[in-house]
Amino acid sequence: MGDPHPDDRRHGDVVAEAAAEARRALTDFLGLSIGTKDAAPLAARLLDRYGSVGAILCEITEGDCPLLRDAPQIMLLLRGARRLMLCSLKADFTPSALAHPQAVIDYMRISMAFPRQERARVLYLDAGCQLIVDEVVNIGSAGAVWLPLTNIVRRAFMLDASGLFLIHNHPSGDPTPSIHDRHATDMLAERLAALEIIFHDHLIVGRSGWVSFRALGWLGTPRTFTRPSTGLRE
Repeated sequence: MGDPHPDDRRHGDVVAEAAAEARRALTDFLGLSIGTKDAAPLAARLLDRYGSVGAILCEITEGDCPLLRDAPQIMLLLRGARRLMLCSLKADFTPSALAHPQAVIDYMRISMAFPRQERARVLYLDAGCQLIVDEVVNIGSAGAVWLPLTNIVRRAFMLDASGLFLIHNHPSGDPTPSIHDRHATDMLAERLAALEIIFHDHLIVGRSGWVSFRALGWLGTPRTFTRPSTGLRE
């Protein structure tokens, strides 16, 4: 078969070093609570079970973790770390950042990629692209979530929102949109356009990545509307 290509060896070295650094960092973090001697084997077991620090912070803080049943202080520590991470990412929701989806993607992958049920969430924005409110609009099953389109549009109207992001997760890990996802997105886009509300993007997040409907060209070019001075629509 021959020797591995040099690029393959370099990639393998990078992956191995990243894994080693993740284990060291997690050991140091857990050691703040239980000491380095006990933290090292626990960090190794957590990484072996969940695969990454991100998965640990997101997945086990969503529910029960057999490895931590006798260490509630560790669970509290990890939940606190996740909250701090989400606060830091949400602080990046500036108008300029919200003009592009990456800040939203980074936040939602930590917040939504790992739950065991599909969840639908909406970020409502004002005319200056400032966040008005971030709301979970529905929680479904492991394989589907109903997108309450009428409620989403009604809520946008009530908030006098100028635009919105729709986000939902795929617990399977694969963010590939389903036919239902595309159909529901098309219907929502039509309703929002009729009210001159900008549909910035529909994002699907999962463990293996994310999908942007805007980037795929499925939402067309973002439109800019002239908003009524009263904030009301006939």
